[in-house]
Amino acid sequence: MKNLKRIPMEHLHNLRDLGGYACGDDKTVRYHKLYRCEGPDRLTAAEWKLLVEELNIRMVIDLRSDGERAYVSYTAPAEVEQIGYSLQKVEVPGKDPRELTAEELKEMASQGFGKSLADGYVNMLEKGPERVSAVLGMVAQGLQKGAVLYHCTAGKDRTGVLSALVYLLCGVADVDIIADYQVSATYLSANPLFQGIPESMRDMMGSDPKNMVHFLQSFHEKDYLSLLKQHGLTEETISAIRSAMME
Repeated sequence: MKNLKRIPMEHLHNLRDLGGYACGDDKTVRYHKLYRCEGPDRLTAAEWKLLVEELNIRMVIDLRSDGERAYVSYTAPAEVEQIGYSLQKVEVPGKDPRELTAEELKEMASQGFGKSLADGYVNMLEKGPERVSAVLGMVAQGLQKGAVLYHCTAGKDRTGVLSALVYLLCGVADVDIIADYQVSATYLSANPLFQGIPESMRDMMGSDPKNMVHFLQSFHEKDYLSLLKQHGLTEETISAIRSAMME
C-alpha cells in the first residue's frame, strides 16, 4: 500500500498511519508499522481482510475500559492478537453518547477526563503511569510481529495520548505532534458517534490544539518520561519502539 497518512475506509473515519514525520537522529517515522483509529466494531469482513492483508496488522490494542468493551464488543480475525487493556485507571462507563442527555454526557465525560480534555490527558499519566508503561510495552512487542493498530472509542483522546508518547520517544517535534492531534476532530465529524452531540459538549468532542499543548508542556516540565520509567517503562521497550519506528 502507498504511504498514506489517513487510510480511507467506510467504517473507520480516522484510521491513520503514524509514519511520515521527521524525528530524532535525522530520521523519519516509518510508515506501515503503527496505526490508530476509533472503535473498529462496525468493520465488515472485507475491511478486516484489508487490515490484515494490506496493512499487515498482527496486533490490535483496545484502550477502552472494561465497561466500554462489554457494551460494544468485536472479534478480530484469527491472525490478529487482540488485547483489551484500559489506558486509564478510571472506569469509563460503556454507554452510547447518542442515547444520553446533555447532562448525562457531561457526567460521563467528567468521569473519564475530569473538567477538561487537557486535565484528562495529564491525569492519564499522573494517575496511571503503570498502565501507560504497560501499553507501550505491548506496542513494542507487537511491532516485532508486524503492524500494530490501537484504538479507544472515539479514537482521539486515549489514542491521541498514546500516539503523542510514541512520537515523543522517537523525537518528533512538539509542533508536529500538536498538528497531528488536531486533525482528529475533522476526520471524526463524519462518524455517527459524533452526530447530534449538543453544542455544550463540542469542546469535549473536539481536538483543540490547546489540549495537546498542555499535555506536552506537562510532559517536559514534570519529566513524565522519568515517571514512566519509575513505573515499568524499560529501556528495552523504548529501544524496540525507536528501532521499529525510525528509519
